[in-house]
Amino acid sequence: MRMLDLRPFVAADLIEIEVQPSQAELYGEPLVRDAQTGAALEAQELSRTARDGQGRILACFGINQVFAGRHGVAWALLAEGIGSDHAALTRAMRELIDGSSLVRVEMTVKAADRLRPDMLPNERMRFVLGKKQRTAEVRLALALGMEPVHVLRGYGAKSETYLLCEKLALWREAV
Repeated sequence: MRMLDLRPFVAADLIEIEVQPSQAELYGEPLVRDAQTGAALEAQELSRTARDGQGRILACFGINQVFAGRHGVAWALLAEGIGSDHAALTRAMRELIDGSSLVRVEMTVKAADRLRPDMLPNERMRFVLGKKQRTAEVRLALALGMEPVHVLRGYGAKSETYLLCEKLALWREAV
């Protein structure tokens, strides 16, 4: 099993990471990778950076708390060419989510964008989760233990299709 060097996220990590081309945009807008955005992510208690043995950033990930101690939104930026480190990164991200004290963690991921207008909600869900149409982002959300909840059509600046996923731990006590 490969070992990752996990550290608290710092603002400079956002600028240093060489993100995969698929992550150059966020909801159809260019990904903002500046000091101000990095500082906002650093201020989040649940933000991490994973480096390989040579010190290269493999991923930056975390949970932005919308309602402190209760509800958060998971996020992840993966570097180009993570290869065999993907499994270890997925485990680390899942451990962060599962180990948090949050009652609700959600994640919105890009989904297959070839929906027919006449599809019913359950047909849309089956389509975006189908093995042939399942995007890398959807596969990651499922590997993190997230539950698909709703297909969001016409979402974001480019009116694309996204999948809202959630992980609930209603038995947890709030901090």
